[in-house]
Amino acid sequence: MTGMVEPLRVACIGMGWWSDVLADAMKRSDKLKIVACYTRSAEKRDKFAAKYRCRPAEKPRKAATATAAVPAMTYVIVSLLIGLQFYARSR
Repeated sequence: MTGMVEPLRVACIGMGWWSDVLADAMKRSDKLKIVACYTRSAEKRDKFAAKYRCRPAEKPRKAATATAAVPAMTYVIVSLLIGLQFYARSR
């Protein structure tokens, strides 16, 4: 075994300017890989999926569980990030 660790697979939920900031940072890291995304707007969802080479999902739960390889904890992390987004916008 080479000691290589697989990147944490992440589902991004909610597309906006902040999601691109986070996705750009994840893209630069070898520790995270965006595998799915969701937002209510199909146009934004498809644009994000194309830009970050991930799978667009029609429902948030499907984004978080897009593949069996996405750990359940990822959904909690994404939810926390969404909460931080709302908090930052409210200040």
